[in-house]
Amino acid sequence: MFHTHWFFVFLPPFLYFITMTAIQLQKEIMQHIQDLSKETLQEVFNYIQVVRLKKNKKDNIEESLAQLDNDELLHIEKEFANYQALYPRE
Repeated sequence: MFHTHWFFVFLPPFLYFITMTAIQLQKEIMQHIQDLSKETLQEVFNYIQVVRLKKNKKDNIEESLAQLDNDELLHIEKEFANYQALYPRE
């Protein structure tokens, strides 16, 4: 006969944040920064700006690479346009 046992798994704090939604994380951050000094809040703000810059830079690089892929594909298509007509098999 099977017995069902209910138990709770207690996650270490660093794993707890992985399972949170974005809204939960925002609320958690707001709670943790309420008692920080102005200088420390400035550091937090600066860090957020750095993270945003990194993300934007990564997005821009990915867009540039995608554009290069498209340009390369167009170049190859133009290069081989009418290839069979220009170079028929004998």
